[in-house]
Amino acid sequence: MTVHVNGYHKDSMASVSNCSHQCQCNLDNFVSCDHVSGNCTCKLEWEGPTCETDIDECTTNTYNCSDPHETCNNTVGGYDCLCVDGYQKDSSGICEQCANNTFGTNCSHQCQCNFTNTDSCDHVSGNCTCKLEWEGPTCDTDIDECVTNTHNCSEQKEICNNTVGGFDCTCKDGYHKDSYGICEQCTNNTYGQNCSHQCQCNLDNFVSCDHVSGNCTCNIKWEGPTCETDIDECTTNTYNCSDPHETCNNTVGGYDCICVDGYQKDSSGICKPCASGNFGTNCSSDCTCAAENTVNCSNVDGTCTCKSGWNGANCDQDIDECGQSPPPSCVANSTCSNTDGSYMCVCNPGFQLLPDETCTELAQIPLALTLNGSLRYSEEELENKSSDAFQNMSAEIIRELRKHLNDLDINDTIPNIIITSIRNGSIITELVMVIDNKTQFEAVTKVANALPQLREASFTINGETSWLRNLTINNITIENACDILKEGYCSPNETCDSSDDTPSCKKTPVSSLQKSSLNLELVIGLSVGIPLFVIIVTVIAFLAYRRVKKRNATLRKTISDDNQSEISTIFSRRLPIFGMLRRHGMYKPDNLSETSNEDNKYEHYRTRTSDPGYSDSSPWTTRRLKESKRLGNSLYN
Repeated sequence: MTVHVNGYHKDSMASVSNCSHQCQCNLDNFVSCDHVSGNCTCKLEWEGPTCETDIDECTTNTYNCSDPHETCNNTVGGYDCLCVDGYQKDSSGICEQCANNTFGTNCSHQCQCNFTNTDSCDHVSGNCTCKLEWEGPTCDTDIDECVTNTHNCSEQKEICNNTVGGFDCTCKDGYHKDSYGICEQCTNNTYGQNCSHQCQCNLDNFVSCDHVSGNCTCNIKWEGPTCETDIDECTTNTYNCSDPHETCNNTVGGYDCICVDGYQKDSSGICKPCASGNFGTNCSSDCTCAAENTVNCSNVDGTCTCKSGWNGANCDQDIDECGQSPPPSCVANSTCSNTDGSYMCVCNPGFQLLPDETCTELAQIPLALTLNGSLRYSEEELENKSSDAFQNMSAEIIRELRKHLNDLDINDTIPNIIITSIRNGSIITELVMVIDNKTQFEAVTKVANALPQLREASFTINGETSWLRNLTINNITIENACDILKEGYCSPNETCDSSDDTPSCKKTPVSSLQKSSLNLELVIGLSVGIPLFVIIVTVIAFLAYRRVKKRNATLRKTISDDNQSEISTIFSRRLPIFGMLRRHGMYKPDNLSETSNEDNKYEHYRTRTSDPGYSDSSPWTTRRLKESKRLGNSLYN
């Protein structure tokens, strides 16, 4: 068997092919590829398995930059020696410092400093070194020596004022520079900056003017910014007025004691009240109250105190009591009516006042009269009830109607006639006759009897004779008195009876149909009520029976438990069961005989208890026996 060594191969005559792997070295960066392992031998500037990694001579310190201002800059397959920031190579390749206000890498940046205010620009960073009075990144900001306290101004009289690139010392307010440039205090009533303001103090009333602010120091009786305000002794309570009706009145430089309003001084200087009708300061004003409506006029301010029913500043305005809420109370069927200074209760239309101060309803008969003839006025004129036409026609008709009412002896019974309308179509007049009192049925009847006689009456209207053609009440032609009484005077369950000479309102008799209706209602009520009553009584009796039966059963059990007591030696049989509805005589002691007289049922017991030797402690006088006595007395007495 033939073995081949790695890295070798037979020539073309051999039948086996070796050296079958391709080297992976970067062809540009390697020296050789090991024929056995394939490892790459790299050029000086390269490294890595395939010679593809550049060696950084600057990091491995294998560079050679001799100039002190140079620095190593790695490149692919080598390195360069470059000038550090702030330097650039001259024509001979030597690194020289930046000039002409440049800085940075290869001096490629221009300095941004304000060169007027700058001492230098750093060739490496470009930072500005400012002159003494300037600051900021580009030396554009002035240094305020007044703030930094780098000035030399006098603190007492001078003040520092910053300027561009320096400062000035100026005098404080209240000072000015003299001819030597020294700050001196203001004089001659001046003040303020450079003593340029004139003091405003009143020269007669001030002591001094502050040289800084111009504030005035006033004399003792004056005050205010300019000493022109008099001190008010009345306000400061430094006055002396002893009269109780005096008050302090300030004057310029002093005060006076004067009378208060409503008083004036008499000849002795004492304050007295104003006379009636005057008021105010020194009683110099006249009261304006309406005297007849006024109780009093204030001597101080002239205020009027009004009488009841009046108000207003001068008591000349009537109070509308009827408009108040609530209004005054008036009797039924009356309305409050305002009057000057008071009010009155006026009976409502259709009512009149009686002597007992109540309002009773008036009897009003609404009539319609139809007269033949014609009117001399148009309907338009007569529609206006306040027109002369309506008033004149109303007066003529009422005058003629009064004549007939007087002939019928009823004129005095009708105190008022009110015309409500007049219209054409012959002469049609609607009116209301008012009788004093609706309750005076006799007067109403009298009018009702007389009015039908007007049907033949004649009226002189417009100078012509007209005859009454029709007389109606509520559109019903009046034939007799009942036609009037039925319209508002007879109640719904009354009818007008005119069988005699005096018509009257009588109750309507009950008809046979109404009676049968009432009888039917009675029958139905009894047929339902009687059975219901029987059922209720039966239930009550049954419940009472059940209750008595239950109570008797309870009593029997109780008595049975007492059978063995000592009383059994006296009685041969049980005591009666109390509450049972039976004769008590069937239970008795053995030595008692029955009698037919029920009054003696308990005679033996009564005899025993009346015996002087009887005692309740006897064996046979048990609680049951005592109860027997009580029950016997209640049942037989």
